[in-house]
Amino acid sequence: MRNPMIWALALACLLIAVLAPVLAFAADAAPAGALVIPWGTWVLELAHIASAILVPLAVTYLGLLLKRASPFLSAFFTNALIDRMVNLAVDFALASIEGAAKGRTVSVAVAPALVTLGAQRALDSTLPWIVARAGGVQGIAERVFRRLDLDPAASAENTLAPALDALAAGVPGQALVPPAPVPAA
Repeated sequence: MRNPMIWALALACLLIAVLAPVLAFAADAAPAGALVIPWGTWVLELAHIASAILVPLAVTYLGLLLKRASPFLSAFFTNALIDRMVNLAVDFALASIEGAAKGRTVSVAVAPALVTLGAQRALDSTLPWIVARAGGVQGIAERVFRRLDLDPAASAENTLAPALDALAAGVPGQALVPPAPVPAA
């Protein structure tokens, strides 16, 4: 790169290699005194050569990028599956338990049943590897607990702990549902 003489020699060799065949064939096809350079054909041939070289290189580079990005893509899709599992479990629990509705604050009396039922639904309907990635029974219960819109008096001690105890004992979430209030006459 430092020696300009080498660059000049390389350019001269390139010009001779490119122009020699053109000059040899130009005399046959062109009228006297005219020099025809078929540059359109050259560009087309160079494009074919470049695509034959660059397309495999681009595919190889794309494969390398996907290989390097695969842990990130895997984590992204796994987290998306876990979030979907928790959202569906919470929606199921809110629809199943009387006194709870989507968009309303959940009272401390109903919250343990919601967490238990939602976590049990997620455990029953999800693939084992997703459950393992979500943190098992405790991880899923914690995610359901965090997803609920709870009363300010609710805490991990009075909501999550009873739900985890019920899940460990195998008590279904329906058993923790408080009795429905009796309408006043």
